[in-house]
Amino acid sequence: MRLKSLYNNKNTLLLFLIFLSIACKQSTNSLVEKDSTHIRINKESKESSSTLESQNKIVVSQDNYNGTYHLSGRNKCEMLITIKDDMYSVKTNKRTQSGTIDIIKSNSLDTYILFKNLFGDDPKTEIEGKYEDGTITIQNYGNTLNPYTRISECGDKFLLLKKTNQ
Repeated sequence: MRLKSLYNNKNTLLLFLIFLSIACKQSTNSLVEKDSTHIRINKESKESSSTLESQNKIVVSQDNYNGTYHLSGRNKCEMLITIKDDMYSVKTNKRTQSGTIDIIKSNSLDTYILFKNLFGDDPKTEIEGKYEDGTITIQNYGNTLNPYTRISECGDKFLLLKKTNQ
């Protein structure tokens, strides 16, 4: 009787482990699918636009983003961002930084610009902004449940940088 009970426990455990491994595999696949809804566009992309369009991904020319962006609103940090091809330079009254950008476009048609090696004040993570109609919007700080500060010398919660030239 005892051996039969032990044998059933082993079978139950084996079935549970098989079920768990299948469930974990399906969960990992869904994460990969969600992550693949974003594409990164950079100057050195070797894929043709027809290939990307067939995968429901949108290709945008890097030239659309070239220009100088001035901070609008009541801020006194005098922020200025210049983008040329895949390069950026940022200047405020407290910092000057330059580097490369990644253009990130999601299937929901939102476009983000990631400023590589431009780190927020707290925590030290790379800054990105949403791009729409010639304006880059950066959420500058969070709230009590999700505290962070991107550019402490600028006081507004949302930094709106408007393109002033081509």
